[in-house]
Amino acid sequence: LVYQKIFGWVLIRSLSQRVGSFFVLMKFSTLDCMKADFDNLCKRAFSQGAGIPELNELWGNVFLLQNWLFIARGPVNQPQPYIASRADVCNGQDMIRAFTDDQKLTAFAHENKLVEADGSVRSLAIPVQSVVSWLEGFGQYGIYGVWFNSDTKSQGFYSPLVQLRPVKDHLDKTW
Repeated sequence: LVYQKIFGWVLIRSLSQRVGSFFVLMKFSTLDCMKADFDNLCKRAFSQGAGIPELNELWGNVFLLQNWLFIARGPVNQPQPYIASRADVCNGQDMIRAFTDDQKLTAFAHENKLVEADGSVRSLAIPVQSVVSWLEGFGQYGIYGVWFNSDTKSQGFYSPLVQLRPVKDHLDKTW
């Protein structure tokens, strides 16, 4: 499925060879029940020959999510998102780990032993309308970026925090 934003509506286009092409127009709010395949979008966005249209599709779908999900750390009454670095990514700079769905968040938490004593995973769900401003606040603490779906089975992708607002503004105008 391919999603395109059109004046508060989303045009959903299927290019399946089995059923042919069809188009459906939906209000944004009805997309809650639809899930983008972020692993596939990421593979396409970073494949050889990919360009701005593929990146727009990846990040456009990220900004269509109702919430961005984060593993919660720290005191229950003052949770913070999980922040970590990896030496081979962005010169080992710290990044906030974000997730497009509960399954990827839970997989990462279990892989990295970030579960509670009872096996549960605490999480934060930040509405997409306020997430950019919220994340920008972490820049003052030296946090470099936000890294989505960094569990071992997913195709992860990231952005520097300072690029989130320009990306969102670009998508609001063009996607």
